[in-house]
Amino acid sequence: MADELDESVSPAVGDRDGIRFIHQATHRRAMSPSLSIGDLLPAKRTAPGPLFATG
Repeated sequence: MADELDESVSPAVGDRDGIRFIHQATHRRAMSPSLSIGDLLPAKRTAPGPLFATG
């Protein structure tokens, strides 16, 4: 997916009131994200948060 989009991709799943990142695929030109696999972030402070809120 990262190659197709020419972007970094960080798939996530909803986990209670947060978002848990489950994988990272960084694209060759991208900066390294500071997230780690398994990190739990508040849903309202993440890009995928609104997608899970509409659930």
